[in-house]
Amino acid sequence: MRDKKDFEKWYSKEDPWHFDNTLDDLVRRSISLYHLREVFDQTKVQSILDAGCGAGYFTKDLANFFSGQIDAFDISENAIKYAKKKNFAENINYYQLDLRDFQATKSYDLITCEEALYYLDDEERIPAIKNFYDALNDEAYLKISVVCIGNTPHRAYFTLEEISTILTENGFLIQSVIPSTVKKKYLLEKIFYKLFNNSQIWVKLPFLIRYFVKRILSYPLNRCFQVSILSKKHVSD
Repeated sequence: MRDKKDFEKWYSKEDPWHFDNTLDDLVRRSISLYHLREVFDQTKVQSILDAGCGAGYFTKDLANFFSGQIDAFDISENAIKYAKKKNFAENINYYQLDLRDFQATKSYDLITCEEALYYLDDEERIPAIKNFYDALNDEAYLKISVVCIGNTPHRAYFTLEEISTILTENGFLIQSVIPSTVKKKYLLEKIFYKLFNNSQIWVKLPFLIRYFVKRILSYPLNRCFQVSILSKKHVSD
């Protein structure tokens, strides 16, 4: 998928990624939020941008944790329509925008960009990173999640070294990198999902999520399918 037409077609049905409370996505989102909670106080982040928010599942997680205002955009009008219906919160402002057209009009304490940068061509990625830099307050943070398996026949994914180089060469200091998805799903995770999906056991998900988050966080970075990277805007003296 490359342009707005592709994404509108993809989001013509609700939740095309099957994110709605699947164990896979709950674990992945919990890891992303865990990465932020290790650094930020709930009340000290007053302005957040979620770039490429899709249907707003992680955006809603951010809104549940942070009390500040959240701006969230996606290329797809259908995705934004679904986000407003399914993942609404008083402190979220959803709007439609192509990541390639984003320009800083205000400053943020935190920008998140989850699984979106690899939809851009190589020559489009660096301008996007630079635009994030311009939109951040001094010493503010950028948190991204990217697939890190390198080029494939279908998409130019990053390697961890490549995305780290792009960030550092464009004004960011990497603070921490953690696994967000491993290459092979755990057998226990599959069993739990098959047994418990759409059943009353979901009330016990916090324990299950903590268990799988702990397992994934102990996984070697060089064997990960996807990583979460937290970096800080560096302002030269």
